[in-house]
Amino acid sequence: MLGLKNTLRNAASGMNTSQAGLATVGHNLANADTDGYSRQQVHIGNRGPLRIISGSQQISQAGQGATVQNIQRAHSTFLERQLLRDRMERGFFQEQSQGLKLFERLFDDQASNTIGPAVDEFFNAARDLSQEPHRFGNRQMFMLSADNIARSFNEFAQQAHSVREDADRTVQANVERINELAEIITATNARIGTIEAVGITANDFRDQRDIAIKEIAELADVRVLIHRDGGAQIDLANGFSLVQGSNRAVLSTIPDPANAGLLAIEHTSLSGVTTEITNSIQTGEIGGLLNLRDTVIPTHMGEMDQLAFTFVAEVNAIHQAGVGLDGLGGRDLFDPIGAVAGASLSISVNQAIEADPGLIAAAIDPAALPGDNRNLLALADLQTAPHAVLTNVTFNHFYSEIIRSVGAGVNRSEQLSEFHQTRFEQSDSLRESIEGVSIDDEMVDLSRFQKHFEASARVMDTVNRLMDELMQLVR
Repeated sequence: MLGLKNTLRNAASGMNTSQAGLATVGHNLANADTDGYSRQQVHIGNRGPLRIISGSQQISQAGQGATVQNIQRAHSTFLERQLLRDRMERGFFQEQSQGLKLFERLFDDQASNTIGPAVDEFFNAARDLSQEPHRFGNRQMFMLSADNIARSFNEFAQQAHSVREDADRTVQANVERINELAEIITATNARIGTIEAVGITANDFRDQRDIAIKEIAELADVRVLIHRDGGAQIDLANGFSLVQGSNRAVLSTIPDPANAGLLAIEHTSLSGVTTEITNSIQTGEIGGLLNLRDTVIPTHMGEMDQLAFTFVAEVNAIHQAGVGLDGLGGRDLFDPIGAVAGASLSISVNQAIEADPGLIAAAIDPAALPGDNRNLLALADLQTAPHAVLTNVTFNHFYSEIIRSVGAGVNRSEQLSEFHQTRFEQSDSLRESIEGVSIDDEMVDLSRFQKHFEASARVMDTVNRLMDELMQLVR
């Protein structure tokens, strides 16, 4: 009877392990299309022998069947770390590429009132006026062209700042999202700790936590450390701790007066210490947006400011040397600009001349009025003259170089974005082949566990019949 009972227990253990295997296969198949789900595997082990004493008093052992030791998810730490790096790089270049495309549109002659055509119009109007400097209509057209070039610079500066503000708002939204994800990670850390404290692997909660970590990696540079108790430590931007176990730090944004009121990012640690970390975030979507907002666009805006400042200074220098129809000179055509920084936004036409186009200094000699056009000819020659402060090129050439530089930046960002997208897809495909659910493999396991269950059930049926026969013999 002891042998039959032990065999019965062994068969029951086989049925139990097979049921666990079938349940795991069902769970895997149900989540075959779930993002971030890792395939789970049943690990079956021997329950260990039972010591018995034979009739000869020699100790022998009999097996006690099988047991489910654990159900673990397929996981590659190396691949997951590689995917985090790929996500950070992809997020950086995708956001920068999209922002640069919006900025590039400011130079599109078809989409906005751009500076290149306005410069050409201004100097063409000067040449037209030089042919008949006494005509009031020509003088009005010249003033309209001067006002148009000022408006073109102003609109460019305003729209460029709008692109920076759009990036700024996206940074704020992403910072808020990181705080939400950190809260999710702290909650899952607590659940994982509770479950794994009793020796069970919290597979599904680990998957949920990994999804949150991956989303953070899309947004900013992140480093992950999994402790022995199952808790995850998440660090941002060169060691600023975001999550430790069930505790988390807080990210916030505040206007930075030194950066046109755009937002700076602050980190408030677990101990309550607040540190600005704006310049420490180098990758991810936030890193790309910050680089676009604080480096790329300001660089090109600085070049446009230099162009505006030089244009106003050179035009005013020639205009001051001439005289208007009233015989007086020394007037500026544009209001003087005190500094290069912000020149594009500051440029404006002299209101006195705009109100009275007769004050346009077309002539050099008051005695030769109203037909003297020599000052206008000198002004028109500015278009083809090289300017030392503009690297010895003309206004149009300098502007074309800015456009070329912006276009090159867009192309480079697009290429890098595509490269990192491809690399991410390759890493993700490799991760899926190792950690993802293969329906074909699951069907093989389904058949295997089904046969195991049927075989164990058959053993149990056989033992039951033998025990019935034995009981009949005893009677």
